[in-house]
Amino acid sequence: MQEHKELIERIVKIALSEKKQIPENLPQFFYENHGVYIRVLKNGVIEREGGNIYTIMPLAKTIISTMENFEPFNEVDVEVSVIKEIIPVVAKEQITQNHGIFIQYGPYNAVLLPKELEGEIEERLTALCQKANIHEDAWKEGGAQLFMFEPETVVIKI
Repeated sequence: MQEHKELIERIVKIALSEKKQIPENLPQFFYENHGVYIRVLKNGVIEREGGNIYTIMPLAKTIISTMENFEPFNEVDVEVSVIKEIIPVVAKEQITQNHGIFIQYGPYNAVLLPKELEGEIEERLTALCQKANIHEDAWKEGGAQLFMFEPETVVIKI
C-alpha cells in the first residue's frame, strides 16, 4: 500500500480541487473496486470522517466521491484506509485487533478502525454501537448486521 501513497495523495488533492478529474494511466490497483474510509485529523483529533466500505467502485472514484462530502481543510493529516474485502461477522470471536468493524442497524451505521479498538470484543462492539447512536447491545440483535475488514492505511499531510 505504501507504494501507492504518492498517487493516493495526488487523488486526495484532486478531490479537494475544482476539477475532480481522475488521472489517466493509474496502476490497475486504482481501477479495482475497493472500499475506503477517510479520517481528517488536526493535531491528532478527528475533525471529519467518512467513507464507503463497500467495494462497489474503483478506488480512485471512491476516494474522490468520499472527499466530496468534506469541507476544504489544510494543515491536517488525512488517513486513507483502503478496504479490499468486507466479511460478515458470524461470531464475535472472529474479530481480531487487526480488523476494523462496521455495523448497520436500520438507518444507523458506524465504523471503527483497528487502532480505535481497545479492550475485549464486547467492549469494542459496545463502542461501535455508541458511535452509531444506537443502544449499546444492538449488535446482539437480529436486525444488526456486523462486518469486519482489514484496512491498509496511509497517512498524508495536507
